[in-house]
Amino acid sequence: MLYDILLILYFVGCLVGLWFVFKKAGVAPWKALVPIYNIVVWIKLCGKGWKWYVYFLIPAINIFMFLLLVVETAKVFHRYNFWEQTFAVLFPFIYLPFLGLNKISTTTPSKTRLLRSATPATGWMPSSSPSSLPSSSEAWCWNSTTYPPAPWRSRC
Repeated sequence: MLYDILLILYFVGCLVGLWFVFKKAGVAPWKALVPIYNIVVWIKLCGKGWKWYVYFLIPAINIFMFLLLVVETAKVFHRYNFWEQTFAVLFPFIYLPFLGLNKISTTTPSKTRLLRSATPATGWMPSSSPSSLPSSSEAWCWNSTTYPPAPWRSRC
């Protein structure tokens, strides 16, 4: 009996938390209540690929993927602290409502994906502004067909 009550509180806490997280991220909050669609929207919100959908279909793996998705949600909301992410894994039914009701700003998943695409070796960051393009005296040849630079192309 006590186990059933705790299980219901766990699921209700996670659904309420997703409601507020979706609302804060600019997604319609009712999408958190639709059983499979909420996972699809949540994965898109975190900016993850198609493999995550497949992982959620595997019976024992989906539990771990749920916890990883909670951590990825914390990262979208700029929560990189080890203890906050540990709390998110241990108590997602408390952490998701906290994250949704807290007054911390969020970034969109596309901006998060752009930030991850910069490589430490080159430091190149995709940008649409022409001011970020190198001058003609720099090492790479630039024209409309070679943007962005590729390391295997010959230098000018």
